[in-house]
Amino acid sequence: MRLQMEAYMTAIDKSLLRSRFLSYRIRERADIRTRKIIEEFPGRLDYSDKTGLMISEDAWECVEKIKIAPRLVFAHPDLLSSRPQVSLYYRGLSLLSQKRVGGVAEWEWGKRKNVAPEKVLSVCRIYNVAISSIIEGATDWTLDDGYRNIVATIGATLDGSWRNRIGKDAENMVRELMIKWLRDKNLIVTEKKRAKVFELSGGYTLVFGSEPDILFERDGEYKAVIEIKGGMDPAGALERQVPPKKALTESPYTVRRS
Repeated sequence: MRLQMEAYMTAIDKSLLRSRFLSYRIRERADIRTRKIIEEFPGRLDYSDKTGLMISEDAWECVEKIKIAPRLVFAHPDLLSSRPQVSLYYRGLSLLSQKRVGGVAEWEWGKRKNVAPEKVLSVCRIYNVAISSIIEGATDWTLDDGYRNIVATIGATLDGSWRNRIGKDAENMVRELMIKWLRDKNLIVTEKKRAKVFELSGGYTLVFGSEPDILFERDGEYKAVIEIKGGMDPAGALERQVPPKKALTESPYTVRRS
């Protein structure tokens, strides 16, 4: 009974931690912030080439009929290039994941200022195709429906961020344990503060990176690679065997056979 209660409380603690994380991020009101950026954008946006922007005529007519400013519905390369963070808004309208669009996470985090024009146009077209399809498929689409899509998409994105955070914690934990073990065995020859590369005894080099997460090499040969995957759901352990195998197979650091 005691073990059951401890397991129950552990599960509750994990759920509360997740709830606090999601609640904090939702209170940042990224949807409202990005919408305001779009509304206050000073430049004139030319939507005359709707075909080039992949905006359907039916969707455009629907937006005109209910008298909504086109910029609040359809993505435009000039706006997205100048304010990459508004990708979150249009991606929300289109109900697409960051992974599906590709390469927009840094835009939405405000970490990317300069984006290639061809990439911006490509992303705009992806958003507009999806948004047009959603509008055409609805009987009485409104911008409120679009806002609901944005909130739902943000929730899904935050859930993914939470899962990634758990995985990152697992990586850090394994790395710290490995470094501690090497120190205890006096196997580290040179070590720098916050270093990602360690010279080990026997001519080995330890490298912490990405895909793989951990690499051992000697004399230019890769001797071992380690991919770390972490999660909170024991039932998903078998599923996590696939991504590491895929990463190790496709990684440029795949162990060389001598």
